[in-house]
Amino acid sequence: MNFIYWLYQWQLKGYRRDRMVLFIQSLTPQDRVRLLLSGQRKRPKITIKIVLISLTAAVIVLFPLVTIPKLSLFWVVCVAFLVVIGGPFAIAAAVFLWSIPSFFVERFLLFLAKRKRAMFPSLIVIGVTGSYGKTTTKEVIADVLSEKFKVLRTPKSANGEIGVALHALRYLDASYDVYVVEMGAYYQGVIKLVADAMKPKIGVMTGLNEQHAGLFGGKENIIKAKMELIDALDVNGTAVLNVADKNVEELVKNIDVAIMTYESRNVDQNVQAARVVGALLGMTEDQIAQGISHINPQQSRMQITKVSDNLSVIDDTYNSNSTGFRAAVEKLVSIPADRHIVVCTGVYELGEESQSVNSALDQEIFPRVDGFYIVEPFHAKYYAHAKLVVSAKQLYDEMVNKVGSVAVLFEGRSLINLQTMTKLTSNS
Repeated sequence: MNFIYWLYQWQLKGYRRDRMVLFIQSLTPQDRVRLLLSGQRKRPKITIKIVLISLTAAVIVLFPLVTIPKLSLFWVVCVAFLVVIGGPFAIAAAVFLWSIPSFFVERFLLFLAKRKRAMFPSLIVIGVTGSYGKTTTKEVIADVLSEKFKVLRTPKSANGEIGVALHALRYLDASYDVYVVEMGAYYQGVIKLVADAMKPKIGVMTGLNEQHAGLFGGKENIIKAKMELIDALDVNGTAVLNVADKNVEELVKNIDVAIMTYESRNVDQNVQAARVVGALLGMTEDQIAQGISHINPQQSRMQITKVSDNLSVIDDTYNSNSTGFRAAVEKLVSIPADRHIVVCTGVYELGEESQSVNSALDQEIFPRVDGFYIVEPFHAKYYAHAKLVVSAKQLYDEMVNKVGSVAVLFEGRSLINLQTMTKLTSNS
């Protein structure tokens, strides 16, 4: 079980050593021992890379059994024990070994994507970055611009070097007028690589906060990384900034290209970015309004579902950051209901700010709701006012089997337990 679990964790962390180190550092000593010995019931998605890593790790852990002749029963037991303990370390070694060819493949794909993008000099590329709101902003911009232009957009959250490069190589052609590209990063330099390949004319900055501070080494480095998109714009480019975010507003004086601004304080206002970009590209007010009317709600992007007369669900399980969490709670308490309930994972990858940010959320949210539940055991220590739930049935009994109407917010990223609970509640 622990072998499968650690494969899942490495895949979840994008095979990034720094993300895995940050995860392990966030665990208590007791949790580390428990996960080392038994793991959790989590399984990775089957991909070519996960299969290669699995086979390589298996060879590493089984090597002593096939190379040492005539092992006694005692030594067989010892080796078997080492296999159990050493499994996670063998997986880490396998990830490192495969990271070497992966690096060169990624750079080669970026090189090819850059060459392909250069084939379409009239193509307008719009880059979208920020600590939060990137995907929804990318989607609404693409939806609105589609009223006038033929628009290609990067899918879901394919926002890194490999995702953008593969998408451009597969789908970009001369028929498109506009390419809307989400650009994300876990460290400095990634957005610069993507922007250098895609040559954006417009750069949209959605907002900045402490998300992934543990990976970047602080908010200052986050700002530097996100600014790589704006820095990549040429003299004729335009920066589109969400000045409702004070961190973005402070950047205005340091930007040399043309600037246009908008204000968005929650996911519903991300359409303001589309209004600005549409006007910048010559769309009329009528065209923009028509495009806005065609915006499609994105799956797991703070959707409200009226499951029954007595149950409303807000699904914000795609991601979680402190800004989005607070906005989701505002939306929750605005729903008319007898009880308002929050079910969350907590916010991940905050490094030294994990306790301060998550504890602040705990203090702010608890007085505003009637039920507060945490489903991530490793974050329970930060949420003193939230009740830890460990099964879908337990949560279902807590939320649904009571009199009166209920509005529930599911808030959190990449937690299978939470996804299962969402489906169970929706089927109630």
